Amino acid sequence: MDKHNNYSSHVHGDHDGAEHNKVATNHESAANSAGLIILQWLTYAFWGWMLLAFTWLLYIVLASTIQGSDTTDMIPYAIASSLVLLPISFVCDWFYGKKEPQKKTGAAMVVMVIHAVIFALFAIGSLISAVLILVQMMISTSDDTSGQMVWLTTLFISSLVYAATFFRTLNPLPKLRFHRMYPLGMAVLITVLIVLGFVGPVAQASLTRDDRDIVRYLPDVANEINNYIGKSNELPGSLDDISFTGGSKEIINRTLVKYKKVGASTKSYSDVTSNNNLNKSTFYRYQLCVNFKQKHETGEYRISSSSREGEYSNSLYIYDHPAGEVCYKLEARG
Repeated sequence: MDKHNNYSSHVHGDHDGAEHNKVATNHESAANSAGLIILQWLTYAFWGWMLLAFTWLLYIVLASTIQGSDTTDMIPYAIASSLVLLPISFVCDWFYGKKEPQKKTGAAMVVMVIHAVIFALFAIGSLISAVLILVQMMISTSDDTSGQMVWLTTLFISSLVYAATFFRTLNPLPKLRFHRMYPLGMAVLITVLIVLGFVGPVAQASLTRDDRDIVRYLPDVANEINNYIGKSNELPGSLDDISFTGGSKEIINRTLVKYKKVGASTKSYSDVTSNNNLNKSTFYRYQLCVNFKQKHETGEYRISSSSREGEYSNSLYIYDHPAGEVCYKLEARG
């Protein structure tokens, strides 16, 4: 009787072990199915691209807020990439999180390790760079540390986000459900940053659009007027007398430039081609007046009249300008 019971227990034990191994094998096969591996890879990859866009957008917002930098050319690309990558990353992570195995093996393990290492390296690299900038700020003799503060804040926050992504990739404690909280937290964080991008740099770009167009095309207006004077030996009665093209025509049609006819004066100058004899030429004077909505002091657009107060210049250089109306005094030889 005892021998029969022992044999029965042994048979049942072998059967249970076989069933357990079969279940484990099925779980491992499901975890390493092609579809799930692709979804896993896309989830990690899209979050990686999203973090690059996040760091870029973060820098732009901070540079515009802290440093007052003109980020008009960069902000559209950063916001567009964030708006595209965020929903894709979120959806991939959400679906992968539902089928993500607690213990990864085989191909799933390889994919996880590759991306975890990448995220860890970026997190450590960002942290090292942030500490380096902090030390430089401590020993710097410069009074303006706004640029360093922008980079310090960007790199420090970036290191934290990469560290969180590294933890989500490993997912060592599934019971904490961090893999569920991570996409939600990232969605909130990036959405707030996108909103700040619209409120800050995008709104600033819209506000200063006229200023930037004036800075870009006002020299072209002056060149066209000078060409007219050179051919006609007289000042144009108004800007309508000249056929402007391109950007110069655009700012004139938008009434961003006011032309003031001043008059003509005769000047003597020495000509090296005629044994330094004094020659006389007629110079035609005029003014171009524009109205800037905001002052510009960063020197990025070097535009300003090169003449001293009360004098007229034969060329237009636009350096930093104040807010309000600015009139540039110009002259051209007939």
